[in-house]
Amino acid sequence: MAILSIPDRYQLGVSKIRELDVETVRAFREALDRSVDPSIPHGESAKPAATVAAAIRNISQLDRTTDVKKIAEALISMYMAKAGYETPLDEFIDGIADSLETVSNPDLRLAPEEKDAFKEKLGILLNAEVFGIIAKADDLLTENERIFCRARILTDLRPVFGTDVDKGPVAMLITHSLKISFHESGRKGDHFFYVSLDDADLSALKDIISRAEAKANSLKGIVPDGIRLFGAPER
Repeated sequence: MAILSIPDRYQLGVSKIRELDVETVRAFREALDRSVDPSIPHGESAKPAATVAAAIRNISQLDRTTDVKKIAEALISMYMAKAGYETPLDEFIDGIADSLETVSNPDLRLAPEEKDAFKEKLGILLNAEVFGIIAKADDLLTENERIFCRARILTDLRPVFGTDVDKGPVAMLITHSLKISFHESGRKGDHFFYVSLDDADLSALKDIISRAEAKANSLKGIVPDGIRLFGAPER
């Protein structure tokens, strides 16, 4: 198995798990298991991290100062990483523990005497079924040649000159450039392209997005209770 490295953005969440007592961890697991119980209606969709955070936020044993979102993001990140390795869960957990022992921030670093307890807690959490569902949903969502990453609209004021350029511009034109960044299958890094827009194009794009949201809401309304939804707006 390749040497694991915990990205900086997830180190705090992973480290927070070592601070939890086993009773709280087991309550976490029970809450996560309940979150995928088909007898429980799921009336609203959520991003995976929000789904997990909502499941564990109201645990009575949880210290109110605990950053639930950071823990949720870290757990999902670890499960996604696990899906990329053909290795038993216990070996993967060993790798996470080894990596946490070597992080640069001493406040987040796993002490040798904490290692066994940390691995036990992580094993309890990562065995929750909800992570398998999230991983499968993510795999289906990203099973495309290009995946949207982010977008930005750059707005400019461009001068229009007459025959005598020394007299300065005779008109001004407002233009927009839509930058769409994406990930492409088989190619590393982000890629992007630009599309030129005017105000009418912006209005048309807004209408197209609103129509897509309305269609998603319509489809969401026919999904039976007990079926978890990802990626659809609230009704």
